[in-house]
Amino acid sequence: MVEDHKPILLVDDAWEVVDVLEGQLRQLGYEVVSFTDSVAAVEALQDESRGFSCVLADHDMPKLNGVELLKIAKEKQPFASRVMISGQADLGMAMSAINEGSIFRFMVKPWDMEVLGTVIAQAVQRSAETEEKHLMQAELKSLNTDLKVANDRLQLNLNQLTGFCEHLLVTFSPLLGETTRVVIALCEEFCRLGFFDEQEQKLLRIAASFQNVGLMRASRSTVKKSFLKPQQLTQEEERVVQRHPGYAETLLDFAGELEPVSLIIRAHHERWDGSGYPDGISRDSIPRLARFLSLACYYAECDIYREALVTKINDSAGRAFSQEAVDAFNQVVRLGKLPRKIRELRIDQLLSGMVLAGGVYTLVGGIAGSPWQRTYAVDGGAYS
Repeated sequence: MVEDHKPILLVDDAWEVVDVLEGQLRQLGYEVVSFTDSVAAVEALQDESRGFSCVLADHDMPKLNGVELLKIAKEKQPFASRVMISGQADLGMAMSAINEGSIFRFMVKPWDMEVLGTVIAQAVQRSAETEEKHLMQAELKSLNTDLKVANDRLQLNLNQLTGFCEHLLVTFSPLLGETTRVVIALCEEFCRLGFFDEQEQKLLRIAASFQNVGLMRASRSTVKKSFLKPQQLTQEEERVVQRHPGYAETLLDFAGELEPVSLIIRAHHERWDGSGYPDGISRDSIPRLARFLSLACYYAECDIYREALVTKINDSAGRAFSQEAVDAFNQVVRLGKLPRKIRELRIDQLLSGMVLAGGVYTLVGGIAGSPWQRTYAVDGGAYS
């Protein structure tokens, strides 16, 4: 028997034809169920416990002719291929069989053994492919239903999930948490400009919340140095930092539903001219939303004052950043919606006009006694 295929139903009122055909088909490795009575064959077709890969029927039979039988087969065994065999090479009859019985092939008696083998092999294969396609469509429909349920759940839990991530980042490093806050705020302004549809806005907001999560793979000191003194990173520290988009991607891929976001996050440190990381891709190879996230991250992480930073971003259009992202950034600037940035400063860097965003702390936990001890949470007035 041919492996993994259902039997062939053979119907012909001439027992000698059935005997020869059945023998030849069995010789080819097929299981065969045969009838000389077309009504009995219909009963076999209606048996829900039985399935056939192919129905091979003679045209000229008493009670039910081949066209009538194959029409029933089409209804009762929709995955079975239907093959008509007749002793008359009548084109009109063949067309009738094709149109009314939806037959797969038409054969004329006497048949050639080689042709018979080819036709039956094609019919059996088509049957398997048709059933597999049906099962895949049913599975896809079920998956779509499950996906809708999952999306609904994801939407319900998304605020909690992003909130937890932001809290985790702040706990790991106040500087990292603050930088993430600025990225989220700027991406929110991008979303308000009408550059993205609803789904794109959702993806960008999630990506903004999670883009720094990969940095928790590094030490706190390395993260701090990467923001304040990136030129002092060791080769190993720089390697860890440049891999953080990949770490975040892996984490979000594990969540399943966030896979589209992971692709954005992986590319959020790529540059328009190909000089970024981790993959060194450029221009249109960078996902569109990642281009906006890239600019938002640069704005949040760059430790220079607003006027100089705006100039530097505009000078980088077409090199580090896409012109579209820079245009969106300039719209945010014109609207006066750039998010305020909180910087970490030394005591001797405090200037008149700066506003404390919170208490002044030092690395040793007390009020700064040395001009070289660092303070946290100081908002530079130049950014407001």
